[in-house]
Amino acid sequence: MLTELIDGSMFTLVLKTLNMSGAFLWNFFFGTGSRLFLGWIGLYFLVGGVIYWRAESAKGREISFSWTAIKETFAYVFPRNIYFSKSSQLDFKLFFFFVFFLNLAFFEFENLSGQKGFMNSIIVMTIGSANAGIPASTNFITNLSFSLAALLVSELTWFLIHWASHRIEWFWEFHKIHHSAPELHPISAYRFHFAEGLLLTLAVLVSVALVKIAFLVFGANPSEVMLMNGLPALVAFSIIVGNFRHSHIWLHFPKSVCGILMSPAMHQIHHSVELKHRDKNYGFYLSIYDWILGSLYIPNKSDQKNLRFGVDADQRHLHSNIGVLKLTFISTPMEVFYKIFGQTKSPSLPAGRSGIRPDKDKVA
Repeated sequence: MLTELIDGSMFTLVLKTLNMSGAFLWNFFFGTGSRLFLGWIGLYFLVGGVIYWRAESAKGREISFSWTAIKETFAYVFPRNIYFSKSSQLDFKLFFFFVFFLNLAFFEFENLSGQKGFMNSIIVMTIGSANAGIPASTNFITNLSFSLAALLVSELTWFLIHWASHRIEWFWEFHKIHHSAPELHPISAYRFHFAEGLLLTLAVLVSVALVKIAFLVFGANPSEVMLMNGLPALVAFSIIVGNFRHSHIWLHFPKSVCGILMSPAMHQIHHSVELKHRDKNYGFYLSIYDWILGSLYIPNKSDQKNLRFGVDADQRHLHSNIGVLKLTFISTPMEVFYKIFGQTKSPSLPAGRSGIRPDKDKVA
């Protein structure tokens, strides 16, 4: 894909890039596999409305299905002070940059066929084409076992990389872009440096490929259909609660479930600036690895009050178009360079939340 673009004229390059990016954007908002699919955003509005009116009902208000109630619900779910803030404008810029730049440079990793082809390449390089050519299994137990194993291993991969991004100083320079948002909303999930996004994508694909290699070594070739389509419960979990992970709406699970599944409220705790919340809840879908390794934090009602997000550093320098480009191509690479080669920070950039270990941070 990229080779074809380079071989064409500059005009053709621009047209093809815009065409691919347009298709990519269309899939984001009209493809059911995206959390930003307008149908799922509508479901986000409905669930958020239920949460709001349950709280209002607990205060003694009567629920009425009127135009005024709908507008009030909309104002709660999509508050103007969040969606029109300087931070949100940066989120939108980074989102569209993510769409255009990653679509041009790493298109093959942003679609299912490209991901599957990449995993098959790893399999062939590891165990050869003979074993990779074993007929696909139609056995339900085999395919279910593969899907569950792939989920557990990919979740562990996510956990370890996420943990490392908080514990390794130069890695934090990439990851703190995601944590720098003082307001959260669904598009905040795409506030990250493209290098980190590419690393996570590749690592998860490699981990799933290694699981399949383990099955192939024992003579079974599980189908990816069940995995790619998702286990029904996992799909429902991701669709219904996924957009609440990065939002101002508090959606929590019963305590008995929180040792297994990561609730949106638990991920909001992960974004909190409170010292007691720092470096907690690294998991994506699951919280079992946080529980095993001691980073699990199950919030209570008191944690919801005065919950603040972001990092300590002043982020106003990022709110311009030049700031976004500088952040991506200059500031972050410079900070990484200085951290790797021994200097604590770049002399030209403001210091941010260290995010290394809670015992290195002091309560103000």
